[in-house]
Amino acid sequence: MKKVEFLFCLSGDVFYRKGDVVELNDKEALRLQKRNIVKILIEQEQVDEQVDEAQQKQKGKGKK
Repeated sequence: MKKVEFLFCLSGDVFYRKGDVVELNDKEALRLQKRNIVKILIEQEQVDEQVDEAQQKQKGKGKK
């Protein structure tokens, strides 16, 4: 499952407005991303990991 934000309104079985944030299955999220209808959001856990890695790199440089 991927968390996505809609860039446009989309109607079908469910109506989505611009700015709605929902979770879609991977295949559907990628299909809509290719059509520039949604933007896939980075999971908060991945962001936290990236921040932790960046902080560790900075600490390693400071010890030299």
